[in-house]
Amino acid sequence: MKAKAAIKDRYISDIFDELPYGVLSKGETNCGATTIPLENNKDVIICVPLINLIKNKVAQYPNNRCNYSLQGVYYGITEDEIREYLEIEQPKKFIVTYDSFLRLKSIIGDISNYHIVIDEFSDIILPKIRTRS
Repeated sequence: MKAKAAIKDRYISDIFDELPYGVLSKGETNCGATTIPLENNKDVIICVPLINLIKNKVAQYPNNRCNYSLQGVYYGITEDEIREYLEIEQPKKFIVTYDSFLRLKSIIGDISNYHIVIDEFSDIILPKIRTRS
């Protein structure tokens, strides 16, 4: 962790170099928590609920802040594509659907050096509460 939050800080990446272990409930802030593990120099597997979210993130990298490429894993991505990505000289950055995690793990093997992030976890454990007008 960097220093404590300052008034000028807008994003969580202004405070943290890497995500802390445990549950980080950022609510509806859209504060850039996913950006941290995508742009730091550590291997990461980010698990998300939607293929469109994966495609959106993959399209954003590399960029002017980070020259790492991001490998999406979901139905239709082949084992060969994943193995080719593993050969690239950079920290490994995977973003997978929840149901593709075990398939990726079986291809990689030992994932003990990966930071595993369950993004959008509230979609899994917290029911959406709808209010009536």
